[in-house]
Amino acid sequence: MLFRIRAGMLQPCGKEERYNRQDSYIAVNCVGEADLLTGKGAQAVLLSALESNAIRFESREGLDLFCFASLTFPHHQIHLERIHVILGLGWLQLVCEKEEPVKELFQTLLQEQGRNWTLGRLLYRLFETLSGKDMEHLEYLEGRIAELEDSVMTGKNRTDYVKAIIRLRKHLMKLKRVYEQTLDLLEDLSGNENGLLDDTSLKYIKIYANKIDRLYGHVGNLQEYVTEIREAYQAQVDINLNTVMKFFTVITSIFLPLTLVAGWYGMNLKMPEYGWEWGYPAVIAVSILIVIAEIIYFKKNKWF
Repeated sequence: MLFRIRAGMLQPCGKEERYNRQDSYIAVNCVGEADLLTGKGAQAVLLSALESNAIRFESREGLDLFCFASLTFPHHQIHLERIHVILGLGWLQLVCEKEEPVKELFQTLLQEQGRNWTLGRLLYRLFETLSGKDMEHLEYLEGRIAELEDSVMTGKNRTDYVKAIIRLRKHLMKLKRVYEQTLDLLEDLSGNENGLLDDTSLKYIKIYANKIDRLYGHVGNLQEYVTEIREAYQAQVDINLNTVMKFFTVITSIFLPLTLVAGWYGMNLKMPEYGWEWGYPAVIAVSILIVIAEIIYFKKNKWF
């Protein structure tokens, strides 16, 4: 697909039309297509750049080349769709893994006439549209983390908390890495080393960089939230373990006197109560009284 900006208006453009130096041109292609902007000296540069999918920025003589990632969240999982961009003086080439989202964007932009379009403004709308679902996904993650916190603190829903926490941490770490790389890319693009963007375009790029910075900060806050839940879960595990150990300690203490009595009768000595008819019943009664007294004492002191 080929478009042009003429007098601030975005228009579709045929491949057979002559290039006008006063117009700006935008080409949208899918990876693997050979139909790139020709006659611009960019084909070799772009084809070599397509060999790497790293999110990055490269400044060449008279060209800015960068790759950024569009985040999608099928079934709330992270999927990266990379778009390679090569920006020249008065032209822009986009090479996408999937053309459909970009084509839909341009079809929408064609309906928004009356705007003073520039290449920088188009880049801003492309960035903003492709990251439109990011905040919604972060809000979903925040809800998931809040549910996990309630489950950990109340213990109502038995689940593998460790696995859930690890999954969330990995998910957030991947998001943070993408936003961090995108911020580096936008910072380099704002440097405008080749002077390919005007002041208005740079303003839009900085607005988008501020949005990504807010998303990056939100991810950092969610990571801290998950860390707090992990610490709370560990504290809960320690409390439960202490409760179990306390219970067994109390049980051991209750039956310790009975162990002592059994030890006395196991010494093969002639005990005085051997000659008394009520000797054994008396020992049994005393043992029961000792156990009852200990239970009352432990209950009174709230040891269990």
